Amino acid sequence: MKNIVLIIAIGIITSTSLMAQQVPLYTQYKTNMYVINPAVAGSTNYQHELRGIYRNQWSGSIIDAPETSVLTYNVAVDRAGIGFMAFSDQVGKFRNTGFSASYAYQLPLNDEYKLGIGIAAQLLRARLDMNLNGFLPSVNTSDPAIINAIDGQTRLDATIGAYLYSDQLFVGLSAPNILQTKFDNTTNDGLGYISRHFYLTAGYRMEVNNMLSFEPSFLVRKVAQAPFELDLNARAWVQNTVMGGFSYRTQEQTVAAMVGVQYKGFMLVYSQDFSYGDLVAQSQELTLGLRLNQIDEMKAGFEAF
Repeated sequence: MKNIVLIIAIGIITSTSLMAQQVPLYTQYKTNMYVINPAVAGSTNYQHELRGIYRNQWSGSIIDAPETSVLTYNVAVDRAGIGFMAFSDQVGKFRNTGFSASYAYQLPLNDEYKLGIGIAAQLLRARLDMNLNGFLPSVNTSDPAIINAIDGQTRLDATIGAYLYSDQLFVGLSAPNILQTKFDNTTNDGLGYISRHFYLTAGYRMEVNNMLSFEPSFLVRKVAQAPFELDLNARAWVQNTVMGGFSYRTQEQTVAAMVGVQYKGFMLVYSQDFSYGDLVAQSQELTLGLRLNQIDEMKAGFEAF
């Protein structure tokens, strides 16, 4: 039974690092911070924001490399932000899908700073999809545990977050999977758990001159029974239209380069990761986005993408 539970647990582990993180990993999280923090909804100068993300991780370097697809939408309503997210993660024959709905309140602290407080309810489904291509260990497909894995399991979870920001500075703290959903009910050894994750993000945006803007930022990621992981990022914009940047992820020993462009509310960002640690591999990520209805057309400063 232990081996059966382990096989099911592998399916729960989504597009992540080798340190068993169980929430999809994004190089371009700063392009769409809503994917890791529900408190971001309603915090920008646009009423509607729609984003789609596709990530192909470690392609060509391992069998059945993870693939992640995400679609997010959030809308600003007065001081509130309402958001929705749908995602699909595939690793070989294992597929994990989910949907979340969130609410955030953007509280003005003074003329410069606001504090967003957000919560998201998540519906998560994990299943073994025999119609997908992918490696599967030799198992007895008549075993009840395998039958249950093919049928799939659906669970509820939640994410909470806080987001302090101004036109230049931001600090975010969020905790996905705060309920630690348990997919497998046949064991108490923790293999079937989706562990709590914790994210701390911060960055500072500055205008170097009338044409050039620059933003250093970082993300600290912590998962139970895994070491801290640090992302260091630097991005620059030319006339807030063309973007280029670099990122370094410590635990995976990964360097990423990204480029992007936005025009009249449309945006496109592409990044490529180069991992050179225990696993030598490359990953690609693409984000498409649309912003509508600028709230304050007279607002000066910098709306990053």
